[in-house]
Amino acid sequence: MARQPPRLSRFGLNISAPGGVIPRMQTTVPLAGLLRRRAPAWTALLLGGTLAAASPTLVLHVAPDGNDAWSGRLAKPDPAAGDGPLATLTGARDALRRLRAAGEVTGPVRVEIAGGRLPLREPLVLEPEDSGTAEAPVIFAAAPGARPVFDAGRRLTGWRVREDGVWELHLPEVAAGEWFFEQLWVDGRRATRARSPNRFHHHLLNVRETVIEPGPRRPRRARLTLEVAPEVIALLEPLGEDGLRDVHFLAFHKWDNTRR
Repeated sequence: MARQPPRLSRFGLNISAPGGVIPRMQTTVPLAGLLRRRAPAWTALLLGGTLAAASPTLVLHVAPDGNDAWSGRLAKPDPAAGDGPLATLTGARDALRRLRAAGEVTGPVRVEIAGGRLPLREPLVLEPEDSGTAEAPVIFAAAPGARPVFDAGRRLTGWRVREDGVWELHLPEVAAGEWFFEQLWVDGRRATRARSPNRFHHHLLNVRETVIEPGPRRPRRARLTLEVAPEVIALLEPLGEDGLRDVHFLAFHKWDNTRR
């Protein structure tokens, strides 16, 4: 089945990566995953969609080749003028805030997003000051005919293939414990991580609970001890203390799971 082209809609964002390696899940997320509200409400702001309102008095452009230091008044970069579209939704929000503070815009505003891949490094946070009104709405929408892709992953480059066929990439920030990820995507498909066993799972021999702090109906604090066969523990012994820090332990027990 052919995949529908990713698009920006009033209900959500299709976050995907057309190619390469992306160490993060790509999925369609609701607006709550992109828009973070720090106040009880904001009004008359739509992501996509239409409103029966007057033509916008201000159009701000966002594009993959944009720059948040530019004005956003131009749809395409103009090197001679040193101006062009903005690079992010946050940049568009901040530009609109500055224009409103200077009294340069009081009517309807439209933020148009060009097609292409736009990195998404953080949620778009909207405050009450970013709200529009019925007479002067603020609309975020894809440019006519455009298919913007908001990519929340991080592209990894610089891979090398060893003589044994293993692909290898050194990430200094991961080695230093400054960055961590659990998912790796290759050409739009999630890669299978190294695991043991490769199929099915190891069996738990026993699960014991030791109550540390009792509660009225259930313990407030308790320690679970999971018993596994000696051959399972033997798989971890060659890793050493440093290697154990990179191990994820996932156990399913008593209709629950433990992840460490």
